[in-house]
Amino acid sequence: MAVPTRGIRIIRYTGRKPAGQGRPGYLLRHLAVNIMMNRKLQSFDPSNGKLLGEVSVTGPEALEQVIANAKTAGQYWRRLRPQARLDLVKAAFTHLEPHIQELGLLLSQEMGKDLRRSVSEVGGSVYSAGFVAEQAFESLQSKKVSSNTELQYQPLGVAAVISPGTTRWQWLAT
Repeated sequence: MAVPTRGIRIIRYTGRKPAGQGRPGYLLRHLAVNIMMNRKLQSFDPSNGKLLGEVSVTGPEALEQVIANAKTAGQYWRRLRPQARLDLVKAAFTHLEPHIQELGLLLSQEMGKDLRRSVSEVGGSVYSAGFVAEQAFESLQSKKVSSNTELQYQPLGVAAVISPGTTRWQWLAT
């Protein structure tokens, strides 16, 4: 399984001028103009302004197909037994374990954090994901609340989450 080595984080102003570039709003204005003109989203190291990577921005014409693909995947996911869903989530995080250092470095570069902290955050998220997923699995089990009432949780569809920092790793587990 290939793990992406470049992120899609929109940078935030940290109070430092990247690579000698003008005032605080420069980087955000540059980002917005670059996305509109080149249809690319770029990730920069906030400590030095160095370009870490870029990805193409999905345009409106392709967005409908992306949503349709997500709905198809959601329908497949809905048909899986809850235990099979749990097993897949745990297996996905197991595949990330060999890449903790690499992902920690990327997080450090994108967020301007100390490398030890970034590796610890990614590692903690990856190693605790199995436990978090099991807790989510347990909390979403059907429950008998009275003699004739049962509370059931059913997947409703696909959701998109945009989150800062390593929160994204924990969201993946749940």
